[in-house]
Amino acid sequence: MVWHELSQSAGYIDWSKYPYMFVHVDITFDYLAIMARYVSVTGDTTFANDHWQSINAAYNYCQSIVRPSDHLPHIPADKEGSNEQARPDDDLGLSSAWITATAGFAELANLTGHKQDADEALRANQLAHTAIAANYWDSTHHFWIDGHTVSGQPIFTRRSGANSVILQNVFSAQQNEELLDQLASAQFQTDWGMRSVAADSPIFNPYSYATGSVFALSSTSAALTFWKAHRPDAAFSLWSGVLPLNTLDSLGHLHEVLAGNFYHQQLESVPEQTWSSAGLLDATIRGLLGLDVDGQHNEIKFAPHLPAQWTSILVENVRLPRTWLSFALHQTDNSLDLEIKNTGGPVKILFDPQLPLGARLMETDIDGHAANSEIRHFPEEDQAHVLIEAPTGSSHCHLHFVGGISLILNHPQPQLGDTSAGMKIKNLKWSNNVLAIQADVISTSNNSFWLRSSLKINGSKGIAFRPISDDTYQLTVPPLMEKEDHPGYKPAEFEVDFVEPNSH
Repeated sequence: MVWHELSQSAGYIDWSKYPYMFVHVDITFDYLAIMARYVSVTGDTTFANDHWQSINAAYNYCQSIVRPSDHLPHIPADKEGSNEQARPDDDLGLSSAWITATAGFAELANLTGHKQDADEALRANQLAHTAIAANYWDSTHHFWIDGHTVSGQPIFTRRSGANSVILQNVFSAQQNEELLDQLASAQFQTDWGMRSVAADSPIFNPYSYATGSVFALSSTSAALTFWKAHRPDAAFSLWSGVLPLNTLDSLGHLHEVLAGNFYHQQLESVPEQTWSSAGLLDATIRGLLGLDVDGQHNEIKFAPHLPAQWTSILVENVRLPRTWLSFALHQTDNSLDLEIKNTGGPVKILFDPQLPLGARLMETDIDGHAANSEIRHFPEEDQAHVLIEAPTGSSHCHLHFVGGISLILNHPQPQLGDTSAGMKIKNLKWSNNVLAIQADVISTSNNSFWLRSSLKINGSKGIAFRPISDDTYQLTVPPLMEKEDHPGYKPAEFEVDFVEPNSH
C-alpha cells in the first residue's frame, strides 16, 4: 500500500502503533496512474525500469483486493476507499480507479518489456469496464450508484466525486449525457464549486465535511471532466467559481473545503491544501489550455478553450525530452492565430482549439501555406483539428472562420455569507441556427448573459434579448411565473433563433 498523507512529525512516530496512514486503499491505485502519466509525459523509460519493483508491488496489492467473482476491487474491513466517513464493501470511485490503474500498469509493463503482465492488465481493464456498467447504474434516477454495502445492497446518495468515470466511457453516451446534465444543475453546482452530495440527496448536510460541502479539489476535477467531455461553458463556470477561494485567507492560498449552502469556509477546512492548489493547476493546464504532453512520441496536444471575452493567452516552458516550446494564441471574432517557438528539434503538435459553436472553417494556413483542417462537432462544442509539424524556431498557424455563436456567462463574485444565485446551464444544443438551453435559475436574481455572433437574432422563446453592439446581445431570463415560498432554483428552457446577417 501507499501512504495517504505524510505528517511533518512522521519521523517521531512509531507507525507500528499508529497504522492510519495506510488506511486508504485507493491511493495505491492512484499511484499507478500517476507513475504512468509521469513516464508518458517525460518519456523517461529508464525511470520506469528503475522503479519496476515498486510499480509491480503496487499493482499486486491492487489486484489482491479484486474479487474474481465480479472483477472489481472490494474494500477490506479495516481499510477505506475514497470516502473516509463510510466503510462500504465497494465504491464507484475505487472501481473507476482500477480501470485507470490497469491501463497505466499495462503501459508501464509494455515499456519495460513485461508483455505478459501488460496483456493480463488489459484483460482486467476490459472486465472492469463491463462490470462497472452492469453494477453501478440506477435506471430509476438515471444516475450512478455510489457503491454497495457488505450485504450487497446498492448505496444511492447522489455523490459527485466519481465524475472521472464519465471520461472512461463505461456507461453509454446517453447515460453520460444524463450524468453531465445533472452534475451541471443547481442541485450540485454552487457559485463557488460543486457539492460533494446533491442538495436533493437524503443525506445532504451543507455543513458536513463529506455529505454536502464543496471541495476545491473535486470541483476542479469536475471542471476538467466537463472540458474533456466537450462542455466548455459549464467547465469555465465551475473553474471560475473556484478562483475566488484564493482570496478567502492569505492571497494565493487555496482553501480545502467550503460549506454547501453559504459562501464560507467549512469548520474542518485548512486554509492551504496542496491538493486544492494542484487540482486548480491541473484543471487549468489540461482543461482550460487542453495541454497534453506525450514525451514517448515527441508529440503535444494543444486544445485551448478560450472564453469569447479573452483575446490572447501565452503558455511558456512546455517541455518535451529534447525541446522547450511556447505558445502565443490570439483570438478575434473570426480568427485564431497561434505563434509557436520551438527551441529544439521538430515536434508534432495536434492543435484542436475551441471555435464558436456552429462556426465554419474558411481558411487554414501554416507559415503562409495552405494546410488541411477539419471541424469536430460535439453537442456543446466545435473544435478545429490541425496537425502541425513544428520545426526548430518560430512557426505560425492561422485559422479563419465565419459564423457561430459564443456565450459570455455572468460569473457571480459571492461575498462571505452569500447563497448561490448564478444561473446554472445544464445543457445547450445548436441545430439549424437555433440555440436551445436548459438551465436552473433563481427568479429574483439577475439571470443575464451575453452572446457574441456575426449572426442576427431573429426571435426567441422564454428569454428576452437586446443588442449591445453589431455582434453582441444581452439575453435575460424573465422572472418565472411559479410562486416561490422559499428562495430556490427553478428549471427554465429557452430558445434563440438566428439568421445570416443579410437574410430577410
